[in-house]
Amino acid sequence: MATIALIACSKTKARGRHRALEMYTSPLFRKSLLYAVSNSDKQFVLSAKHGLLAPTDWIEPYELTLKRMPERQKSAWAKKVLGDLKKVSTTRDKIIFLAGEDYYEDLLQPLRGLGYQMDFPLGGKSLGARLQILARLNDEARLKKDIHIFYSLMRALYRRQNGGRRLVDCTGRMDWPSRGVYFFIEDSQPLQTNRYKPLTLRITRVGTHAVSNGSKTTLWDRLHTHKGVGSGGGSHRSSIFRLHLGFALIASGKHEKVESWGVGQSAEANLRKLEAPLEEKVSKELGEMRVLWIAINDESRASSDRSYIERNVIGLLSRSAILWPNKTEPWLGSLSKNWQISLSGLWNLNHLFDDYNRDTLHTLQKYISTTTSGFPPLSTSIAPSDWYNQKKKTDSNQLMFDLHDSGESPEK
Repeated sequence: MATIALIACSKTKARGRHRALEMYTSPLFRKSLLYAVSNSDKQFVLSAKHGLLAPTDWIEPYELTLKRMPERQKSAWAKKVLGDLKKVSTTRDKIIFLAGEDYYEDLLQPLRGLGYQMDFPLGGKSLGARLQILARLNDEARLKKDIHIFYSLMRALYRRQNGGRRLVDCTGRMDWPSRGVYFFIEDSQPLQTNRYKPLTLRITRVGTHAVSNGSKTTLWDRLHTHKGVGSGGGSHRSSIFRLHLGFALIASGKHEKVESWGVGQSAEANLRKLEAPLEEKVSKELGEMRVLWIAINDESRASSDRSYIERNVIGLLSRSAILWPNKTEPWLGSLSKNWQISLSGLWNLNHLFDDYNRDTLHTLQKYISTTTSGFPPLSTSIAPSDWYNQKKKTDSNQLMFDLHDSGESPEK
């Protein structure tokens, strides 16, 4: 049984063409969306114009509301939504309505007749009450406070590492720690606040390495795989980051489509030759990004402190991005084939929108202090001992790639 969230569209919309989940900009929609990704397996929009919209659907702004729609037209709208809903669900599924009565009154009887379970967390409350309920359910006060704390910590790291290192300038001869967590920043993506000066850039990717038992991969090994070789080449089959960037470059029109991109775990020499120009463009884009890092010299295992920080920071950043989008257009990731990348503002897919452990910020602060103080790395784990056993969301639709012992979990 799957849980499906249906979110009502809103009058306030973004300008231009966007995916469905990013078109609507009202506080109620954003809060409903955060609740939806936290409590459902699939999310759809109930659009007065388009009916049932999937996250991947691209649409233009429009002016239409169900409130002023004639009954016959509204009935036809409900039948269309019901038909589309049957295509993406089963009668064993549970449906969460994050919408007013106008959006579901004509759907209730047929859905009950088919056997669907339904939930109405907002009930028939007023707009103000809905906003308050969602703010409490989403724990938004905590989220707002924690995102400020996180960027204050990043500000300290940024200052002590002199703004980080451009990836194109990085080499294995630099003083990288053997193991750690890295953070990418892009010059085209300033923070929408002056609060964290001199750090003015937002984090656009969080990652680590060697999280499989016994892996010997180092932090530089992981960064080098993202960077590619000195000639400008590289392998998107060894770096999910490169894979995502390549697809986005194709979508942006900066490179023609490469049929073999992302296909298979390996490729013959003739295919790699055809892919080489795109690999070079990916290397150029990545090379201009800068890297911040922290040293965490723990064992290679899925429950490591590195995994703990990676997973929880991604959850914090992506959840915050739903309520307070921080992307500055144009951002190449907005054209990613994966709507989750565009919505989150991160070149990540694993752990997006998961809830996070507040202790992560304390753990992160400790590792920033030891990394930048010159003291030896901590020799024992300081993450909560039971964190890995806590419930976490999983994605069953994963594309598998040969990561050559990169230690990075395959991402969709």
